[in-house]
Amino acid sequence: MTNPEPILFHAVNCVSFVANFSQLFLPHTSSQQLLAASDFLTTGAEIEQLAARPLQPSPHIRALISACSQSPKLAVLSISSESSSAEGASTVGDISAAMFPRQTTQILYLTECMVTAKVAAGIVAAMGNVQELYVSGNQIGPEGAAELLRIPGLTKLGVNSNPLGDDVESVAKALRGNNSLCKLSLWNCKIGDKGGELICEALSSNRKLKRLDLGWNKLSDKAAAAIGKALSHGPALTALDLDRTALTPAGCLKIVEGLRNNRSLVTISLGNDGIAEGCPALASALIRNRVLTELSLVDCHIDAAGAKFIGNVLEHNRTLLDLKLCNNQIGEEGGKAVARGLSHNRTLRILELSNCEIGPGAGYAIGLACATSAVRDLQLFMNRIGDRGAEGVGQAIFTEGNVMEVLSILGNHIGPTGAQSVAAGLIRNHTLWELEIGQNAIGSAGCEFVAAALEENRFLRNLVLSNCNIGQKGGIALGRMLSRNQTLRILTLSCSQLDDVGGEAIGKGLKGNLALGELVLSDNQLGDQTAIAIGAALSVNKTLWSLNLANNQIGGVGAKALAEGIAHNDVLLMLELKKNRIKDEGAEALLEALKHNVTLVMLDAKYNGVSEYLASRLESTLRSSYDLY
Repeated sequence: MTNPEPILFHAVNCVSFVANFSQLFLPHTSSQQLLAASDFLTTGAEIEQLAARPLQPSPHIRALISACSQSPKLAVLSISSESSSAEGASTVGDISAAMFPRQTTQILYLTECMVTAKVAAGIVAAMGNVQELYVSGNQIGPEGAAELLRIPGLTKLGVNSNPLGDDVESVAKALRGNNSLCKLSLWNCKIGDKGGELICEALSSNRKLKRLDLGWNKLSDKAAAAIGKALSHGPALTALDLDRTALTPAGCLKIVEGLRNNRSLVTISLGNDGIAEGCPALASALIRNRVLTELSLVDCHIDAAGAKFIGNVLEHNRTLLDLKLCNNQIGEEGGKAVARGLSHNRTLRILELSNCEIGPGAGYAIGLACATSAVRDLQLFMNRIGDRGAEGVGQAIFTEGNVMEVLSILGNHIGPTGAQSVAAGLIRNHTLWELEIGQNAIGSAGCEFVAAALEENRFLRNLVLSNCNIGQKGGIALGRMLSRNQTLRILTLSCSQLDDVGGEAIGKGLKGNLALGELVLSDNQLGDQTAIAIGAALSVNKTLWSLNLANNQIGGVGAKALAEGIAHNDVLLMLELKKNRIKDEGAEALLEALKHNVTLVMLDAKYNGVSEYLASRLESTLRSSYDLY
């Protein structure tokens, strides 16, 4: 059996049941759990990724690291601390190179471990095959960062959230002399004007570095000029992140000028207030640029005037594939300008316009523009597009030949009429596989439209309907849909005002369903009646691997029904039951059921009024973290 998502394993006995999983994650890990994981690895388990975050210093972290050498396919190892202090205390304890035997690991994370650069370099040398090193949050200074840059053979290095500061001459020197590193991340390293200038000037001497992240530092106009020069003349960089670097309008213009003649950069993030004034120059550069494929202008205070220049770029540029414009003040007129440009564009694949205040008219226009465009991923959440905007989006996915695959219209004041427009598009659409329409007032009527469409649609895989007030009638419609639709894989219905009538209908629909893998029903008013129906479904269902029933009103009777289903189920991996009312009666039933179940690896049933005695029994018996207090 294989699971479609990484599973969080964090208990003593769970590791003996995951031989077929490629990823083993151990967050909030006790000493006993570390030891159990070590024993598991020494069996030669073919784990490809391992992450451990111990709760307190333990000698067993040494045993776990040593056991990693016995896992022949381990490619990624992550060791991080649950907490660390300025005095150097870390739940990982004192890490040394002697703890790390030679092994196959190529990617190493040492996060918030209070590890020094010297020790990290020694670990890389001891392990023998590390090509990527990430040491975020370790109080490494500029000399330490320079030492890491001198490690031979490293291709990627992340030194994020370390206090490099402005005194980075040694870092710049090491960067100029480095001939192996392809990616360097210095995000949030307290680099200021002087330090930014030194590092950016070093770019002109480095011909190997391809990706550089300087986000959340402070770059002066002189540093921006150095970047612009590197972009104009340097053939190396292909990706550059300058988000939140306090660039002034003048500094932004220097970088934009570099883009004009650049022939290598394919990705750039320019999330700064200063870019708003530079939209005319940016548009001119992008119309000329024939290399850039990804552009992020998130949170740049771009208004309608700036959006008109962006629209002009979309009309004339033929290389841009991914455009992110979230969290700007584009407004309705700006949104319409983007739509006009998009109507002439046949290359853009991803358009993110979330939280841009575009309103109904622009929402409608963008929807129509996407009908015949190449856009496959459209993000429009939090834009108040209303029913009119939903009508345009519905027409887009209804259009024959439309290629949309992912659509998010969360939180857009869409009502039943707008939901009907989207549903009409779904009936005919053959490409959309993910639809997020939650946080809208579509109600039970709108839900009925969507559910009816999915009785005919055979392509959608993921549907988010959370917080849509679908109520009892919506639940009934979705239950009927589940009994007939055999392609939907994920259904999210949290905060949907579902009661037991709707919940029972969903449970009955699940019983005959052969496709759904993940069902989220948290934060509703579901009780024992729903749990009985779902329990009956679990006894025969062969596809559902994740079920979330948190924060409902399920009591002991419902928990018994779920337990009966679990006892006969060999597919379910994850069950969320926290904040219900199962008490000791339900806990005892679950404990008995798990004597027969060999697949469940995660059960969260906190805040259920279970006695400490039963909680202790479950904790010592089960294969996961069953916090039942």
